[in-house]
Amino acid sequence: MPVAQRYTWVGSVAVVLLLAALWCAARPFLGIAEDAELYTIQALNGLMPGRFATDLWFQYGSQDQFTLFSVIYKPFLRLFGLAWGNFILSVIGYACWVAGLSRLAGGLFRDGRLTVIAMAGAIAIEPGRFELARSGDAPLTPRLFAEALTMWALGSMLRGYPLRALVLLGFSLFIHPLATLGGIAVLFFYQATRRPALWGLAAIAVPVILMLAYGGIQPFPRVLARFDAEWLRIVWVRDSNCFLTEWGITRWLPAADNFVLAAIVMIFADAWERRFVAVVLVVSAGGFLASLIGGDWLHNELIVDLQSWRAIWLLDLVVHLFAGASLLRVRARSDFSAGSAASVLAVTWGLLFLATFLPAVNVAAAAMALVTLGVCAWEHKYRQPLPFRGRFLVQLCTGAALGLTLVILYSALVTPPFVWWSIYGAAVAAVTLVVLWRVSGGSAGGGWTPRPLSALVVPAVLLALAGLGWDHRAPWRIFVDTADRPPAALAALLPGNGPIYWEGDVTVPWFVLKRPSYFSCDQGAGVLFSRGTAINFQRRSDVFRSLRTFDFDGHFCPAIDDQQKIFTRGDLSSVCAASPGLEALVLARQAADDPGAVWVAPAEQVNEVRRGGVLKRYATNTFFIYSCAALR
Repeated sequence: MPVAQRYTWVGSVAVVLLLAALWCAARPFLGIAEDAELYTIQALNGLMPGRFATDLWFQYGSQDQFTLFSVIYKPFLRLFGLAWGNFILSVIGYACWVAGLSRLAGGLFRDGRLTVIAMAGAIAIEPGRFELARSGDAPLTPRLFAEALTMWALGSMLRGYPLRALVLLGFSLFIHPLATLGGIAVLFFYQATRRPALWGLAAIAVPVILMLAYGGIQPFPRVLARFDAEWLRIVWVRDSNCFLTEWGITRWLPAADNFVLAAIVMIFADAWERRFVAVVLVVSAGGFLASLIGGDWLHNELIVDLQSWRAIWLLDLVVHLFAGASLLRVRARSDFSAGSAASVLAVTWGLLFLATFLPAVNVAAAAMALVTLGVCAWEHKYRQPLPFRGRFLVQLCTGAALGLTLVILYSALVTPPFVWWSIYGAAVAAVTLVVLWRVSGGSAGGGWTPRPLSALVVPAVLLALAGLGWDHRAPWRIFVDTADRPPAALAALLPGNGPIYWEGDVTVPWFVLKRPSYFSCDQGAGVLFSRGTAINFQRRSDVFRSLRTFDFDGHFCPAIDDQQKIFTRGDLSSVCAASPGLEALVLARQAADDPGAVWVAPAEQVNEVRRGGVLKRYATNTFFIYSCAALR
């Protein structure tokens, strides 16, 4: 039996190990952070009925009403506890996501070599591209599983199984509707281009939705409702990312860059692939248009809630699937001389890879994407290289982009923290990509001939090296995640079991103390879906803003000004008097005339706050506790 057939399983295992190494290097584990905090407390609330009833996040209905994720999450928390339950389900989610990616890439390319190369590009580039619509998110949320099901469904669609795709998307809809809607739209348009009768079903859907709206079936009544002025004003500030007219350059740049990259992809895609990419392009552009008209201009509740611009996560994913494939195809048409399509395309994808670890490099990558589009379009149309002047101009642009990247890299090196881990991750990921390219047959020498177990040494070593830097949790995050019970000294200083305020961190009340939080900026995520949450969030925000606490960092919760306030016992007394039900304040600073009770934490809590136009980093492990019963 030939060696390549005899040891095929070795090559398969090597590819799995290398993809796992690439994942660990490019997508660090963050623990219960960002949106994972909200979904974890929802699952915890299901395990402890009534414990968090007075928490602002639950008082007027949480996002749990839109997802079945807590049903999946609760058994893991019950069996393994907070830290291990989150970790185990996260790993399962990552595996499901990669499996869904494999199904989509395989359905799109129909070639084992291209499938592996495509998966590597999507894993290595994705995280740093677009913070608002990134896929395969590291923190555990239902998006991870909904994206996996959506990719699996689209892969089934490309293989000719539209009904299977529809069923999978139906399951995904109950896990995370917003992440699934783009996939549903792609399935519909892809099928409707060949089955015109489907447009009739779309026409029928309009009166059905109106019937559901008039019948009060949630969430359809929202299609007939608009945000009132007071509610809209709160949402516009707290959830400004839902309104396209509020986006800044850091959000528009990667979004627009995806459309440029899609145009490059279309040049090198086969007819089969081009049709799929075109549909994804239409759905993404349509999502932006619907959000702009229905959300920013008409202020329709349902359209704002749906955030249809989030469908761009599919376009973001698809263009990165073509990273390796486009390089393989352009190599067959163009040499790698300076200024050629092959060279500028390689530079662009290289910068996008680096942007995974240093997001600021997206600026240089976006500029190079425009240059690359021009060069590739020229060579594709005229079947010849650019003239000398054109190549010279392209070389100048490439030099400028690389120079800007070096400046960004230098700036990152002199302004830690965690930059060294980013550089380490980038190095491991780069080596892993080279090995994967060789293993999958992307090199000029052809495919790799698998050998017995000795051939697994390099992939195993790379996975081990990537694993060393995978856990990016700060000491404070580890303390919160792993605290099975409240520290005795802290519990003794806090009165009752009701809501407390913890400056700059909602996770200690939720996960360490297992008690309600009275106010935090994170709880404001619910203002989009509930007017009651919005009004009460704003009222509490106005009260606590007077203390200039770390919750008001100039992003989702803007401060009155950039000055750090020196507060007194009288200020704290006013806050308690204006906050019915609040039992205690836990602050990172001491009142000028009242020392309060002091608790020293086992780790430092770090908050980044914009003061005087400069982002400053504050770290403390000393907290000052004030009982509202004594202050009122």
